[in-house]
Amino acid sequence: MGGSFAVVFNKAVVLIIFAAIGFLLCKIKYISADFGIGLSKLLVFVIIPLLKLKTFAQNITQYTIKNNIKCFIYGTVLLAVMFLIALPMGRAFGKNHSTLNIYRYALCIPNISYFGYPVISGMFGDGVLTNVMIMTIPLEMFIYTVGYYMLEPKKQFDLTKVVNPTVIAAVVGIIVGLTGFELPQIVVRVCDAAGDCAMPITMTAMGFLIGNVTVKQLFGSFKPYLLSVWRLIAVPAMLFGVLWLLKTDRNILVAAVAIYSMPVCFNAAIFPGALGGDSRSGTVLCFVSTVFAFVTVPLIFWAMQQLL
Repeated sequence: MGGSFAVVFNKAVVLIIFAAIGFLLCKIKYISADFGIGLSKLLVFVIIPLLKLKTFAQNITQYTIKNNIKCFIYGTVLLAVMFLIALPMGRAFGKNHSTLNIYRYALCIPNISYFGYPVISGMFGDGVLTNVMIMTIPLEMFIYTVGYYMLEPKKQFDLTKVVNPTVIAAVVGIIVGLTGFELPQIVVRVCDAAGDCAMPITMTAMGFLIGNVTVKQLFGSFKPYLLSVWRLIAVPAMLFGVLWLLKTDRNILVAAVAIYSMPVCFNAAIFPGALGGDSRSGTVLCFVSTVFAFVTVPLIFWAMQQLL
């Protein structure tokens, strides 16, 4: 289990450092209070679209789809199940319409990009990581269409809100990948640069958002902690049991459990901030679940290694 903790710990240190930078910048009021919102907008409208353009172009090819179609199907079915569970379950957590959808989002969307991929790669290698990336294609499309709309504060349907920069970039990436075309090298270099700065910007923005959260908001309700127990322990345990009973292929089982053992996706805080809404509920959920994940994720990975 030491290896599991080492991988998660090393990842955690980097996350914490950049979050601490954002937190301190907020607390000392060295820069404008709108800094966190500005970073959120930079992520949502520039960095993430560039990152997804390259990711989709390289991973959604005829070869990968053909040879990993089972992963794609499992990913689609699991997402549908999680979403259907989150719809009624969210009512036990959220009161008003905005908070309700943030909790629903948190219940079904794991933090796979900034927490999951590096940790899974370090623990299980490229074989499982490939399955994970194919399995999360439906999840990625959901995040930037339905998920994006769920976290939109006004909740008024607007096609321009759904056809956003990330969706456009993803569609272009899919077309490039399926047709076999290659992105121009200058585009690849720009996307690589965006990928390199995505995590530091995300965590700095998260730290800044956390700096605006009061102690009462952080510890005044048991709901974020209850949701974290569900997301980080109950869901992966039940998922492992069901897939094991169904005699699912080992790599697919490991990939599925690894995906849904991750903490709440940072978008639960980043999207509302970028779209002019209240990011505090999402920020508390992300903070609490991520802190707990530093313990639960290595335990779950260790348990899978022992049982399989």
